[in-house]
Amino acid sequence: MSHRFLSFVTSLIACALFLPGTCLAQLNTVTTAGSGETVQGVLSGQQGLARTADGRLWAMTYYNDGKGNNAKSQFDRIYVSSDNGKTWKIATTTRTPGSVRGSLRTGVDGRTLHVAWQANDSTSATAFYSVYYATYDTVKSTWNGSDFRVAKGLNSNNQYLSPDLVVTPKGTVVVCYNGHRQSSAWSGRMRMLKNNSWRVEQRINVDLYGIQQDCQVHGEDVYFAYRTNSGLYGIRCRRYDTEKEAWGAEGEMRVSQANTTNSNRASSGNNLVVLSNGDIYVIYAKGTQAAGKGEIWVGIALGGTYKFTKHVKVDNDPSLRGGNFTYYSYGLSRTGNRINVLYSKLSEKNVKLYLRWFIGSQLIPPVPVVLASGASREFEWISAHRNSSGQHGMMALLMDRGTAGGRVQALVRATDGASVFHGMGCAGKLALTPWLGASSLPSIGGKLDLAMKDMPKSTPALLFLGLSDRQLGPIPLPLSLAFIGMPGCQLVQDLIVTLGFGSKSNGTATMQLPMPNDQRFAGLPIYFQSFVVANGANGANALMTNGIAMTAR
Repeated sequence: MSHRFLSFVTSLIACALFLPGTCLAQLNTVTTAGSGETVQGVLSGQQGLARTADGRLWAMTYYNDGKGNNAKSQFDRIYVSSDNGKTWKIATTTRTPGSVRGSLRTGVDGRTLHVAWQANDSTSATAFYSVYYATYDTVKSTWNGSDFRVAKGLNSNNQYLSPDLVVTPKGTVVVCYNGHRQSSAWSGRMRMLKNNSWRVEQRINVDLYGIQQDCQVHGEDVYFAYRTNSGLYGIRCRRYDTEKEAWGAEGEMRVSQANTTNSNRASSGNNLVVLSNGDIYVIYAKGTQAAGKGEIWVGIALGGTYKFTKHVKVDNDPSLRGGNFTYYSYGLSRTGNRINVLYSKLSEKNVKLYLRWFIGSQLIPPVPVVLASGASREFEWISAHRNSSGQHGMMALLMDRGTAGGRVQALVRATDGASVFHGMGCAGKLALTPWLGASSLPSIGGKLDLAMKDMPKSTPALLFLGLSDRQLGPIPLPLSLAFIGMPGCQLVQDLIVTLGFGSKSNGTATMQLPMPNDQRFAGLPIYFQSFVVANGANGANALMTNGIAMTAR
């Protein structure tokens, strides 16, 4: 059987069995450079896509008008799509002059975008890069407050680059970035915004040259993956507990150096995903200083072990080199507990976009699926969506470096619904905050699986279904419930339907709801929140879970 025929058969099996909707993946242009202009996507360790509770998608890109006016000629644009990535329009631009690539994430309210980017805030040709942070209200279409400078660049040897950021379920923001300090050493840095207060900057890596850092959230913990110079350039991982405001006692975790199958040195590009059970996946490349032995790998650490004992080779890409080389042509995209691996090959001039995926530690299918074929360098940068704030289908922001001036494309599966958390739950006087989530992607005509945890044991509850998270009749949402004896609790949606249920003896509950088999519901957000009886929690003896917004496809 020829390789081409095997690849064709594998793609058919993938579409039919393993990954429904793969063949319906949409690859649509977000923006293309005009004459003399430059546009770019974000790096693989940054997050270029976000989804808000109203079902809209948001993309971050870089733009340079080509007029040579230094910082005045370049800024970041944020695009929005209301049709699941088919078409895009400019929503806003960053306000600080000289803005370059950054990341954006959806906040816990489901409607605020948290944005971090690098910029030189001067019109001088010799300006130095700093990292900035701001929030954008997607309902009002306005920036909130002023841009905050997270880290200030001082000179050519002391700048800050390539920021990523995360938002924890309790609303803590962590911004991570490269500290470009040639007079001493490059190092990964981070700052935390907690309870409206910015904490002091911290160094992420223990050894030298912690660069190309990526950060992801798991509960109130933030995980970082980055490249150091240890082991002839190696990939490391580290955990920070935002509740205790301390680094994990396990210290730095060796990733690529723990790979006994391949002792070649790693290159700089990497990113990670953390599953709900705590399993950590980190993608990286290895090779020699000369081209010819490049390979793409994923290291896996089981939840709570903090040791990367499993390493799986994704594919060979001989042109990749190990050492101080940086590639952005591979990344991880999370869909529930499935880890999608999206990549192109430098040895093929990045003309094909490939897909394989993990179920546990098993990589399937045996031959990668070709999602798209294009021109030279079309899939050279891949920023795969891997946020943990809800259930999302496979998505990625792709940079076409073969088109003159650049082109940015969005990969979105046409058949994937999504869920987005919006609004936090409350604990009152109790130790736990009841939590509501989805364990499946919503699909037209399918079943929607909801899961609740951290509830009082064996207690009654109500599930609210609504069609708006902005108005309850004439009352604006969210609505504080302090007036009925539930201080700190909010109603974040209207009340169209109410369903009763109860928690088990372990404080959990599950519910399966049928989704209407009617395409008129496609793309229409439906909102869920639970009211939970909780004796002793407050004057009303009740609590609210977080909200969750569902958009079925």
